Order: sequence, then C-alpha cells, then structure tokens
Amino acid sequence: MANATDQILTNLSWMKKAKILLIDNINSVGAVDFARIDHRLQQVTGREKRFGGLSVIAFGDFHQVPPVKDLWIFEDLKPEYQEKAKEKTPESPEKLWTLFKIVELESQNWRDIKEQKFFNFMRDGFKEKEEELRKYLNDWCVVFPDQQETLDALVTYFQNIHDRDHDFAFLCVNDKIASDINDKIASNINAAIVESLGNWTVFRPEDSNKDRYAKKWKPNSKDLIVATGSPVVLLDNCQITAGALQQEITAGAIGRVEKITDHDISVRFPNGQQVQIKRLKYKSGGTWFQQFPLRLAYAHTVEKAQGATFDKIILVRNDTWNPKEIRCWGSHNFHGKLYTAMSRCRNLKNCGIIPMRGLQWVCEQKVPEELERMRRDNSLESNFIAF
Repeated sequence: MANATDQILTNLSWMKKAKILLIDNINSVGAVDFARIDHRLQQVTGREKRFGGLSVIAFGDFHQVPPVKDLWIFEDLKPEYQEKAKEKTPESPEKLWTLFKIVELESQNWRDIKEQKFFNFMRDGFKEKEEELRKYLNDWCVVFPDQQETLDALVTYFQNIHDRDHDFAFLCVNDKIASDINDKIASNINAAIVESLGNWTVFRPEDSNKDRYAKKWKPNSKDLIVATGSPVVLLDNCQITAGALQQEITAGAIGRVEKITDHDISVRFPNGQQVQIKRLKYKSGGTWFQQFPLRLAYAHTVEKAQGATFDKIILVRNDTWNPKEIRCWGSHNFHGKLYTAMSRCRNLKNCGIIPMRGLQWVCEQKVPEELERMRRDNSLESNFIAF
C-alpha cells in the first residue's frame, strides 16, 4: 500500500470528478487488492473517506474462480496488512466488504432448461449430482481419449477444425500449458508461411537502443504472427488517447485483429473499442528491441478467460505434458474452475474436455456461507452494492 507517485496521481486526476466506481469480476479481486483500491482512491481524490467518497457497484459471481494468490474479498486481511490499512486509511473498516449489500438478479439465461440445470450443478458443486453430471458431459461434450492429451494431438485437432468465422479457444489450468499451445500453433503457422500458405503476417523484432525503461519480453519467440481475424492478447498495459482523455488498456485483454499495416495493428476488444497498437521497447537477455505488445492467443488460462465467450472451447485439465506426471483435477481442490471454463462456451455441444478421468467440481463452503451472511445482513442503508 505504497503512496502513489506524482505521475500516477496526474494520470488518475480525472477520477476526482468521478461519482461511481464499477468493478466487474469481483470474485477475482482479493482482499489485499480491494484495500489497495480504497487507499489509491483516497489518495487520488484527496478525500479521507471510504473509497475516496465514491459509491461502488461490484458485479461478479463467487461461484467462479477465486482471486489468484490472494484472500477472498470477504476474508480478513492478514495482521500485517491490517496494520498498514489502519495507518493509510484510518476512516475505513477493517473488512471493506462488510460495507456492501447484495442484490441478486433473476437469471435470464439463453441456455435451454436442461443445459441450465447442469450448469447449476457445476456452479453449486452438488455431490449427489456428480454421476448424473458426469454422464451428461460425456454424452454432450466432445470427448477425447486420454491418450490424446499431448501437445501435438491437440494442435492437430485445432488445425483440422479451425474456422476463422468462429471464436475458438483452449482453456488451460496454468500459463505454461497455454503458452505451449500458443507457441506450437504459431510455430506450425510459421512453417506454413514459409511454404507460402495462408494470409498470415510475421513481424520480426526491430533493433532498438538500450533503454532502462524497456519492458521485459516474456514470450519464447520474439516474432509475432497474426492475421486479420486472429485472436490476440495484450502483453502490457497500453496508453491510448480517446478524445480529451488518456485511457489505458490493461495487460491480459483479449481482442481480434481488425487491420494490419507496417506500423500498427488495429485490435477490437470485447467492449467494441478498436485500438491501434504500436511497437513498444523491450529487453530480452542483453538485447533491446521494439515489438508489438501482442501474442497470438488461441489458448488462455481459465482465470484470464473470465468475461469472454467463445463458440467452441477445449478445456485442457492436465498441468504437464509428461504422461507419467500428468495430474488432473481429481487430486486438487479447484473451486469454480470447471463451472467458469464451461460457462465461457455458448453451447455445451461445442465443448471438449481432456482428460475426462477424475472429473470433479468443487464449491468452497465459505462461498455459500458468505452469500447467506450477505442475504441475512442485507441493509438498504449502504451506498455500496454488489451483484
């Protein structure tokens, strides 16, 4: 909870006139980050009031995946963070989430009644429904024999069914598996380009002078391969100008390439905004170069796919490619992952799951307990609302 720099305060000065803060995917916001939001808003607005005096509306579903490496937003901060919060934001309560009341919207789901019933089973983790749900998924989803859970087999399947007119994605349990799939697809596409196949464009890195502020390059390859219509993910935050305002597109945003020139790549993001992405300065090892902050993105982690929807998905549940070391969810307690992943697809018939063995869905007991607590303690006196 460090104090904001002058540059940060300048960039966020427009928030002084804000009245309402909207937060989406609140299930992914941890207790520590929530305290940081409160602290930063008080700094930016100059008002020592909870959230800088703004009203806050949060949207989300606690049945989906929880925060990464953080406590649930409704849990108590650890003692060391509680002390910092008392020092930095003395007017705020120890547990900010107690300020909020719950408003549950009636489900207006496009799915058919039977499909919705099984999504409710996945969402709530009904143990007594496990066998019924497992049979339903086996009957309706694209099922892969477990011996096909190899990188080559999955990418070959993708190349056989890929249709650029449809949104397709692999959803994975960790970044390593997602990166391996994206790199393999890019490598195969690169080989096709060498053979003059397809309409793909390869952007090589451009040499750059040494720069202490250069960002660290993370992908394995420095080349970027894209085509009009291909999905991409933003690697780093990008500042863009929208009228008189400076806006920021955050790292991890998923979009589709609309237009390609020698100097920029236009990407349309889910909010409908089309943004011209230009090269940034990067460092990798002892070299400096300029490259577009994009990566071909047919594979994502389940967490990063929240808020996105696809026509087709393959859920890759293994966390390694070594057949002797593959562990699946049967030996892990992954709250909400199956429900979150499967609900990203518009139709269960277009879902694939690999491996199917040990299929398991879990709902942490603290989630229904917190929801019940909010229903019980609901108060109309609060200006803070959660959906």
